[in-house]
Amino acid sequence: FPLSTGAVAQICTRTAQRTAAAEQELARVAQATRHQWCWAHLLRDARRLAELVPSPAREEFRDRLLAIYEAAVEAQRRAGPAGVQARRTSCQRLGRLMRCPRYAEDQELGRLQERLQREFAAYLTFLDDPEVAPDNNRAERELRPAVLLRKRSLQTRSEAGEVAFAHWMSLTQTLRKQGPELEPWLRQAIAAYWQGTPLPSLFAPEAAAHARCN
Repeated sequence: FPLSTGAVAQICTRTAQRTAAAEQELARVAQATRHQWCWAHLLRDARRLAELVPSPAREEFRDRLLAIYEAAVEAQRRAGPAGVQARRTSCQRLGRLMRCPRYAEDQELGRLQERLQREFAAYLTFLDDPEVAPDNNRAERELRPAVLLRKRSLQTRSEAGEVAFAHWMSLTQTLRKQGPELEPWLRQAIAAYWQGTPLPSLFAPEAAAHARCN
């Protein structure tokens, strides 16, 4: 089926709208059950403080925080009673770090402690779920190829091009994660476009069924 550039853009836009709605629903369900704050950003901020204005307290806080993180990552992988104890120990160590009055004397360290107190449970969500990563490095890595592609192609040159590029990346990356092959999906989408029928789902059958039920 030959398609104009405008028709392709319409398919991408319609698909992106459906994808966004389904993803928002899935995200709402996930948000209600668990939320993980990024350890990479927390560790980066602790390192930055120790490097910008070094002090024994800042260096000690940084080292203790890193040690707690490494132990927690190892505890996440451990099974059985030993794993339960290791995860409990990680929680206790982080609790002691965020309550230590010695660090509160440093205003910047005190802010990090307050941050830990506000989001204590969210920083430890990954301990009880092996499928949850302690950071968002994967998401940032997946964005990088799209940024480089846009840069090498001399940008999108217009607002419409920006929107089309964003929708195309959303479409292809969702397909890659969910499993359907790109070419067969595109053939179905083009056929649906000409027939005026709903576009095929980007999601795996179980995820699509969940989104429809909610």
